[in-house]
Amino acid sequence: MIPIYATDGGGIFGLFSTLTRYMPWGGELPPRLVIGIGYENEQEAYDKDYRGYDQPPPDPNWTGWSDEERENSESVGNAPALRTFLKNTLCPLIEERFDVGSSNSVLYGPLGGLFALDTMLKAPDASRNILALSPSIWFADRQFLRTLEERLEDAFDFPEAIAVYVGEREERIAGASARMTSNLLDLGRLVAEHRSRFERATARVLPNESHHTILASALSQGLQFLISPESKRGETF
Repeated sequence: MIPIYATDGGGIFGLFSTLTRYMPWGGELPPRLVIGIGYENEQEAYDKDYRGYDQPPPDPNWTGWSDEERENSESVGNAPALRTFLKNTLCPLIEERFDVGSSNSVLYGPLGGLFALDTMLKAPDASRNILALSPSIWFADRQFLRTLEERLEDAFDFPEAIAVYVGEREERIAGASARMTSNLLDLGRLVAEHRSRFERATARVLPNESHHTILASALSQGLQFLISPESKRGETF
C-alpha cells in the first residue's frame, strides 16, 4: 500500500477518505493508506489557530495574518518541529503497523500546501511525492520561491514527483497581495527551467475553482498524476 499523509486531517479527512475510497475503481490507483494529521481537540486547535503555528516556516518579521490580528514571530514557524515529528515518529509508526511502502509515500497539503512544499525543499527524504493545494507562497515575502531558486542553482534535486494546484478564482478572492495564481505560475516557470531536477512535476491553475472548491478536483488529479500506474511520464506546466 501507498501511505498518504494529509495535514489538516481534522478538517478534510472525511472528504479525503471518501474520495480516495472510490478512485481505485477501474484501476486508477494502487492500494493506499490515508493518514490524517490533526489534533486531539479540533475545536480548540481551530480557536487557537494551532495550524497557523505548526505549518508555516519560521519568519522573524512576522506581524500577523491580517492588519486586525497583529502577532509576533513566535506565533508561526513550527514547521521544522512538525516535520521532525512526521519523519521520526509518525512515519516509522505507520510503517511498523501497516504494510506500506515508504518509497511511494505522498505528503498531501490540502490547506497546508506551503508546509508540503517547504518539506520537499528542506527534507526531500521525508516523502517521495508532494501534493500541494493553494500553497501560501506569498508567506515571508515569497521565502519559499527565493530559497528554491537558490537551491536549484546549487544542485538541489527532487527524485520523485510534485503536483501543485491553485484555483483560478483564488487571486481575486484572496486579494492582489497574496498573488495566489501568479505565484503558482512563477513556481511552474522555475521548475520548468530546471526540469532535470525533478522526476515529474505539474503546476496548474484549475479553472473556476476557489480555495475551498479546489479540494476534490485537485486531489483527484493530483493522486492520478503522482501514483497512478497509467500516469504519463513527464512534466505538465
